[in-house]
Amino acid sequence: GIKVETIEGTEEAKLIFLGMKNSLPINDKAVLGIDIGGGSTEFIYGVNGSSVFTESVKIGAVRLSKKFFPDFIITDSAVKQCNEYVEQHIRMNSKIQTNIKIDFAVGSSGTVDTICLIKQFQKGAHIKPRLNGYTFDKSEFDEIYSLVMNLKNPDERMKVPGIESKRADIIPAGLIILKKTFELFNIEKMVLSEYALREGVVYDLINN
Repeated sequence: GIKVETIEGTEEAKLIFLGMKNSLPINDKAVLGIDIGGGSTEFIYGVNGSSVFTESVKIGAVRLSKKFFPDFIITDSAVKQCNEYVEQHIRMNSKIQTNIKIDFAVGSSGTVDTICLIKQFQKGAHIKPRLNGYTFDKSEFDEIYSLVMNLKNPDERMKVPGIESKRADIIPAGLIILKKTFELFNIEKMVLSEYALREGVVYDLINN
């Protein structure tokens, strides 16, 4: 008795942005929203609460892990190939503009969640049950990227406080997507939104 409605990737991106807008005070900002999923990554550029572009690219942490790291072992050649693949697919989408002005980036979902958790543990702070609004800059991200990418297999990565066992296998692909995004869009700061697609769907239903 349940009717399933499938949606396009662009609609998914719009709903993610709706979730982000209800999670963080971004209605008077220029922000780039990034949601790294398993099969795709959504890129949303919003200015003063209105979206300029909402695009979905078929580069996700699970998809790229299967393609470049099938045994979940990191090699230099696989990282290089994955990097090139990510950049190629972002640039192939003519609607995604990289030379845009942004106040900061907003990240949601597993990869960004994991970075924030690792930072919490590194600082020795009390681990908060809610991390919405947690902020990290490019240098902090680069530090975590280097830490994780030097751990060649999931068993080593699982020993890093903040990396869940279910994410230790696919986190390298997620980090590669995020690193390339930082580079292409010249991002200096990212803020975590705990609201994304699910919450966007709820707000969309309420609004309609």
